[in-house]
Amino acid sequence: MVKQADEWLRAMILSFYAEALATAAAKRIDGPVAHQLALLETASLVSGQAGRPVGEEEVARVLLDASRRRRAHRAVAPRRPRYRVARVALRSVAIVSPVEAV
Repeated sequence: MVKQADEWLRAMILSFYAEALATAAAKRIDGPVAHQLALLETASLVSGQAGRPVGEEEVARVLLDASRRRRAHRAVAPRRPRYRVARVALRSVAIVSPVEAV
């Protein structure tokens, strides 16, 4: 069971990391260097807010967990089979076809 404090910390890490990546992009830093700098900055900022030391490993663990959750959510999302989409598209074209209007 996840504690409410853990959810608060998770939300704080995700928001600080996104802000740190945006700051790195504004400074024209990209790639692995930007991610490493964002990781270090996030750990430092979250440690101050949490009142306890939060290491880069914990930040990386939270980021990896969030990434896995997003991927799992995308995999579960219902998808419409392509043939149905094509059939609906053909039906809509047939309705406004000028041949039938004449």
